[in-house]
Amino acid sequence: MAAPPSAVPPAPANIPCRIEKLNPLAFSRGQTLVCDLTGKPTVVSLITEYTMLHFASKKLAKVTWDGILSKIVHVMGKVLATPSLVGSEEERDRRLQAVHSAKQAIIALCREEAASHVVKGHFELASPLHIRRGAASAGG
Repeated sequence: MAAPPSAVPPAPANIPCRIEKLNPLAFSRGQTLVCDLTGKPTVVSLITEYTMLHFASKKLAKVTWDGILSKIVHVMGKVLATPSLVGSEEERDRRLQAVHSAKQAIIALCREEAASHVVKGHFELASPLHIRRGAASAGG
């Protein structure tokens, strides 16, 4: 039986974020950024001290931030980072297990938050999880 996932540490209070429109001249010809939720072309970036994520619209970025992202952005970098190949096999396995555990905790928190928003009638705040699931099940 697998151990229950560890809890996501609480987010620091008042994490600042800004939403900026992308300048197409800042990227090389042929390079296209895609929305981290929908896979559509990126229009804006949501920037925090922890990470930068790309979105298809300012509204989608705002709804995502208000819905769940502000609660998990402080741990996303650790989870999304490429694991180090340095160390013994046991150390690498331990790090991999810690990342897996953190991912499971984030998934559990996202599900709880989405359910909470649905119960409160704030369906738009629960939607990024459903958008991502729909994009994944649709194959793109």
